[in-house]
Amino acid sequence: MKKFIGLMMILLADMSFAGFRMDDGSRVGAGDNINLIYAHWGRETMRVSSKKTCNRIIKLKREYCSTRRLIWQKDGRYMMVQIKGQMIIKTGWTRSQRELKTVF
Repeated sequence: MKKFIGLMMILLADMSFAGFRMDDGSRVGAGDNINLIYAHWGRETMRVSSKKTCNRIIKLKREYCSTRRLIWQKDGRYMMVQIKGQMIIKTGWTRSQRELKTVF
């Protein structure tokens, strides 16, 4: 029973990570440097000015807000990365081009 509970906690911790999994299996998420994504995906497809999006970065114990969003188009999806300077604030994806500038 204890092993089952431990396994479930590991699986839940793995699912709650907000970010992207790169082709080599590494993960990139809030608080990481944008150069990690550039190294795997290359230059972005689009740069847009979005509505103000904020996110609390737990490991930095601070909330950051930004209107700069970089977008990569991969496999019929738009991979969105909200950035402040070189730091990733938030990540998300959509299939709708109309949703690219909305808050996520």
